Amino acid sequence: LAYQILKSGDNRKRKAELKKIAEFFMKNDIGAGNTISRGEFANILLLAQGIVPTPSPAVWNDENGKYKDTISTLRTKYNFAWLDQFAQNYFQPDKEITLGEALYLMEKVVRE
Repeated sequence: LAYQILKSGDNRKRKAELKKIAEFFMKNDIGAGNTISRGEFANILLLAQGIVPTPSPAVWNDENGKYKDTISTLRTKYNFAWLDQFAQNYFQPDKEITLGEALYLMEKVVRE
């Protein structure tokens, strides 16, 4: 989050969104060496901004289960796809998220 805040420069709106996310993470004791899944991180990222995940018909192979609505929201509202371009096939919500993936997801979701 600190990297994203520094990268936002003079963009006060983006900094405010990122600070809201940071406060949500601290309030809910997220981070500090704990691992987190892609689905859980995406869900928290949306909720921290006050965005309620909404259902839509599944398109991706693993667009089901606990994070189905979160994945659907990323796909429909943000046109989200992982950099490897396999997003049409999977999101892998149970896979542990990497730092790079978390930063990429934040870039796509946190509004400019």
